[in-house]
Amino acid sequence: MSRWYFISFLIMVLVRCKDSVKKEKQEWVFERKIELPKKSRPLALVKTGDDIWFSDPENFRLLKIDLNGKVLDSITRIKRPMNIDFDNGKLYIPEFLSDTIWIYENGDKRPLDLCAKPKAPAGLAAKGDTIAVADFYNHRIITPNR
Repeated sequence: MSRWYFISFLIMVLVRCKDSVKKEKQEWVFERKIELPKKSRPLALVKTGDDIWFSDPENFRLLKIDLNGKVLDSITRIKRPMNIDFDNGKLYIPEFLSDTIWIYENGDKRPLDLCAKPKAPAGLAAKGDTIAVADFYNHRIITPNR
């Protein structure tokens, strides 16, 4: 009889714990303001560990900053970098005006081989072996050659 009592008590405790987790409401909390370099016009950003890359299409560049806004790295002469992504140590950069997707890794930049030529790539999503590119003017999604 005591065994059933213990099991019933355990079930009641688990149900109460589950209910209390459901009732917790998570809210966004302002943590800090990060001042960006003057004359920067960020479009998209991606967090890469303790750093942030952001695209600045108006100034044809990307900037990597720390959480205090200090510039750590930059990629310049990118013709309108758009909505970037980061996965497995690689920064993916759609270059809107050249119809190219760049992969930036360990200080080197190389083009991504695609199965079709995009016309104004506007953004992409990268997760492991899956990469999807938003081909703006052709109204489609394209993927790399494998």
